[in-house]
Amino acid sequence: MAAAREAFAAKAKTYTRADLQALTAELRTLAGQIQSAGDKTAAADLLERAANPPAEREEIQAMYTEMHDFIKSVEAAGEREYGLSGRWDLALAAYSGGVEMTDKVSLPGTLDTNKKDAYHAKQDISRLSRRFTYTGPATYQKILYISEDWQGKSISLYMERTRQTRVFINGTEVKAPDSSNILPVAQQYDITAAPRFGQYNAIAIVVDNSYEGLPANGISNSHMATDETQTNWNGILGAFKLQIRDKVRIDGLRVYPNADLKSVKAEADIANTSRAAYTGKLTVSVAGAAKREIDVTLAAGETKTFTMTDYAMPADVKLWSEFKRPLYELTAALGNGEQATAAFGMRSFRSENASFTINGGKAFLRSEANCAVFPLTGYAPMDEAGREKLFSTYKAYGVNAVRFHSWCPPEAAFRAADRLGLYLQPELSCWEGSMLGDETRRSYYTREAFAILKAYANHPSFVMLTFGNELGYNGSDYIDQGDKLVKALKEKDPTRLYAPGSNVHFGGLDPSPNADFYTAEKYGSTAFRGSFGGLNGFFNQSYPSSAENFDGVMEQMNKLGLPLFSFEVGQYQVFPDLLTEPEQYTGVLEARNLAIVQERLTEKGYSAAYVKKAIEASGMLSRLGYKAEIEAALRTEGMDGISLLGIQDFTGQGTALVGMMNAFGDPKPYDFAGPAAFSSFFAPVVPLLETEKFCWTSGETLTGRLLLSNYGQGDMTGAVSYQLTDQEGKVFCEGQTESARFAQGGLTGAGRLSIPLDSIRKATQLKLEITCEQGKNSYNLWVYPDGKQTGVGEVYVTEYLDELALQLLEEGGRVLLSPKASKTALPESRDGRFSTAFWSTNDKTQPGSMGLLMDPDHPLFANFPTDYHTDYQWWAMSKLGRPMVLDSLTNPSGQAIEPLITVIDTGFGELERLGLLYEAAVGEGRLMVSSMGLEELQHDYPEARALRSAILAYINSDDFDPRFSGGSRADQRPGQCRSGRREGKPGLQVQGRQALLRRKHREPAGRLRQ
Repeated sequence: MAAAREAFAAKAKTYTRADLQALTAELRTLAGQIQSAGDKTAAADLLERAANPPAEREEIQAMYTEMHDFIKSVEAAGEREYGLSGRWDLALAAYSGGVEMTDKVSLPGTLDTNKKDAYHAKQDISRLSRRFTYTGPATYQKILYISEDWQGKSISLYMERTRQTRVFINGTEVKAPDSSNILPVAQQYDITAAPRFGQYNAIAIVVDNSYEGLPANGISNSHMATDETQTNWNGILGAFKLQIRDKVRIDGLRVYPNADLKSVKAEADIANTSRAAYTGKLTVSVAGAAKREIDVTLAAGETKTFTMTDYAMPADVKLWSEFKRPLYELTAALGNGEQATAAFGMRSFRSENASFTINGGKAFLRSEANCAVFPLTGYAPMDEAGREKLFSTYKAYGVNAVRFHSWCPPEAAFRAADRLGLYLQPELSCWEGSMLGDETRRSYYTREAFAILKAYANHPSFVMLTFGNELGYNGSDYIDQGDKLVKALKEKDPTRLYAPGSNVHFGGLDPSPNADFYTAEKYGSTAFRGSFGGLNGFFNQSYPSSAENFDGVMEQMNKLGLPLFSFEVGQYQVFPDLLTEPEQYTGVLEARNLAIVQERLTEKGYSAAYVKKAIEASGMLSRLGYKAEIEAALRTEGMDGISLLGIQDFTGQGTALVGMMNAFGDPKPYDFAGPAAFSSFFAPVVPLLETEKFCWTSGETLTGRLLLSNYGQGDMTGAVSYQLTDQEGKVFCEGQTESARFAQGGLTGAGRLSIPLDSIRKATQLKLEITCEQGKNSYNLWVYPDGKQTGVGEVYVTEYLDELALQLLEEGGRVLLSPKASKTALPESRDGRFSTAFWSTNDKTQPGSMGLLMDPDHPLFANFPTDYHTDYQWWAMSKLGRPMVLDSLTNPSGQAIEPLITVIDTGFGELERLGLLYEAAVGEGRLMVSSMGLEELQHDYPEARALRSAILAYINSDDFDPRFSGGSRADQRPGQCRSGRREGKPGLQVQGRQALLRRKHREPAGRLRQ
């Protein structure tokens, strides 16, 4: 019968006469088995009313629900719980002496998933938009029959995850428990004394998401409740039930591995809610180990924690880590049949000698910052399947640790991480500038911290706890309050590590005295990540090499004796996926931000083909940035981890599409986002190249060091192989190092690389692949012919479009216009950038573009090999050149010019057409325009010299035949390759000869724009 009811409950919310008749037959059978008089009377009344079945659909639904709930209640008398899932009455108001119920919802669920309150129509480009939004108290009510057979039992209302709550039974408020209003843990109300047994009872639950009396600012800014991510939902989620227990029962069971990793400490919370004292035995057991008993004595009404400090595990106990994930179960049982079981793992995660260790071996955290992005539901998955899907994808990218940015996930996340082998770092629900600054904050966050420790104590994956994101402590609060709480938590549970925040004061403070580790973007003024707001950091500011590391900051940090891992590393944007992602937003959040971008793209005439290329090219450059960041950390002796932001897109704060994964937790469906490529440099074992540069000349010898970062399961012994191939796969050089021992837990030199390049006669792109037994990594390198400046041939190279240039163009000549890369010479241009934009370009303090886009098969690149996207050989031209704004360079038909080197504008920016190099037919001549400053760069950068040579070779060839012009080639004059103004913005045109002559033949190229 129960299976039939559950199958029916899984249907859509429609009830038929046949369903009602089937349930009536079930009730009739059950009625004959009922013993209690009250239940018999209630069953008879239901059957009498069912004798004349209702006709209307709504009446059928109401009758079915009442009958279904009655049967559940009677059958639950012999069970331990009664599920409350189903239809509840709703009022968007507080409960005060009763409230009129005007609507219905399905629980578990939220007001958003139930589509309650007015439709929220605001267009917001800065984040995803809720379809429905409500802030304030909402009352959920159900009329529930409670069987007479429940009398004498202890009854509690269990809500796995909700917001602030109040509970009323038959109009009387139930006393709030210690767990009430603590957001990251289950809230449980003891309602034993409230129901009328053998009668119908009105249960009303008020859920309030305005956080009155709590630190509302810190909570609403945190990812536990912000609309930037999982939303400030109102509702009840996860397990939602009444628990029916003996009045002497085990309320909680926690298991802590002892330092010897051979025994555990077990704590059992036992409550005696009866009116008599209780004396008995508590039996503790684990499969394969001997049972143990301890005496239990409780006075009437007493709750006490009983502890067994040294329960011996099996002799062959197996240890838990990211590599091996054995789990055990400990059962605690009382003589009255009450028992509890806890799954746990044996592990020791410690801070030792300025390092993280797991079971004695060193651990390097490869962490992802999970920001609670769940577009379909607006809340975190409450089931293990949903969480396992996300965590498995993380693992595929090489992630072994997850920081939960200013929130703590539900139980399912810890269970999934236990099985998959992830180290978890939950945080308190706080993101504000005055952590613990007053009694309200101190009281709530202290309760929250201890509640998290208690609720998730059994999970080996739970290894660290921090107090929130980018916290600012007022004055002495950092020590007097923050460090005080750290110390108290360590005393309560020493099996985990603690710190008073992530990136506290943006790295401007030393670790607090009792902190177990330090995590920030910098220490004082010394950075340990490669990119910051404003595109500062080595990835943009330093000539590319694979020798960057953070040894300087580690020299300072090692004196403090604490492990260090970096904070929110990366933040390299990818162009928005408008091709596959928008159609996936079928849940509570709408991608109106992406719709706005799509409208802009359409208005400006960008094609779907361009969008695809922009996604792919920006994605490849974004991945290059993450690789540089990660490898710099791996090359840093003593660094203990790196926490990315992020593998997954962030849906708020201007829409920060920085991930290899989209907002749904899936790899983006493009080549750059494949987990295998990313995990080649984000893994337990990574072979590395340390070299001073990526661009070489044929007169040099390629030199560098081969290194091995080993944070695998143990020491390794063997050789490291290397192979250098060209773009066709032809092997240029290969070899291997001498066999060596690579100690677990650090960086070891494998050997030196020295490869003469004098046999290379033309510009060549090479790939160096490094392989060891447990890892493989690769690097692109470039070799350019050694030599002086290339001859210009028949090309007139000029910094200005002077009289000679105009005359040559008029007569069919070939001109390379190559001005200085300055704002003066190119007033309608932007500052150069190498990386993709930082974090979010809707935040105007984060300037940038999205990298370059080229056609590698174009004849121009026959002598300058390139992929379609930016790589290190483009650093000087990208960073030191100036992208020209080409919006107004169109022909009379309105067709825009297509640069040979396109600079991709940000999807959430102006979407201007930008370029570093374009060609055009002017009069009878042919013009090439560069804004890269190649005439200057060629003297310092061999890649710039090679590109200039390639451009000149192309201009001198028959392939140079520009298709862009203002009209037919026969009648085109210099002044006709132009466009008018659009929307009041300056037009871009090639000026006529007479106009230029009036400017004394020395017009800077940048003045081509009026």
